[in-house]
Parts: sequence; C-alpha cells; structure tokens
Amino acid sequence: TIYGFASNKFTEAGIQNPRSIQVPKLIEASIARGQGGTVGAGKNLWNNVHIDDVADLYTVLYDSIKKNPSGTGHGREGYYFGENGTHVLSDVGKAIAQTLSKHGKGTADSIPFNPEEVEKYLGSFG
Repeated sequence: TIYGFASNKFTEAGIQNPRSIQVPKLIEASIARGQGGTVGAGKNLWNNVHIDDVADLYTVLYDSIKKNPSGTGHGREGYYFGENGTHVLSDVGKAIAQTLSKHGKGTADSIPFNPEEVEKYLGSFG
C-alpha cells in the first residue's frame, strides 16, 4: 500500500490517481454497508510505503542507471521494492469499524463482508 497523496501535473489534470485505493475502497464499502469489516478474515499482511519514499527510490535508481547503466541490476538481476512497514488488513477493518461506531454506524467489531456484499460494495476490488 502506498500512502500519502501524489501532487503533480498528472494528478492536477485528473489523469493520475493521487492516492492508493485499498484502504479508501474498504472505507467507502464499510460506510455504504453501515459496518466496518474486511474481505475474508483479513489476515493478509501488506507492506506499506509513503509516496515520497517511493519517489526517493525512483530517484536513486534513475541516478544509478544514468551513472552506470550496466552496473544497475534489472530484470532477474534487480527487482526493487520500497517499504517502510507492514499492516494486517484486519487491523484496518477494526479501525474502520470503531470509527464508524463512534459516528453511530454499526458496531465497533470488524465483521467480514459476505460474498454478496463483496460483489455489491467492492466489485472487482474485492
């Protein structure tokens, strides 16, 4: 999950999404359903990274490629990931449920979406 908001000519023109979609989609689905939850048990572990850290990674890679094109691994010789932490999706579902509950929607417990709700509220994102 990349968190933070991108701000550039593409986002300003509306042709690039300025934010990640996983957590916002789960929040939107939970609001529409009236109850916070996850798809399945929510045991999946996600890496996360701030958008500025991804930009820094791209800058380091670009500078390395420009300086030494054959010395910067790519393909089987170099595959790059940026991350600075992890989260379990069930924790996100619990936080959404607790926040909605404080605002009078649903309970503070994260309740998994059933298959029909996944289709109705998340569609292809579920």
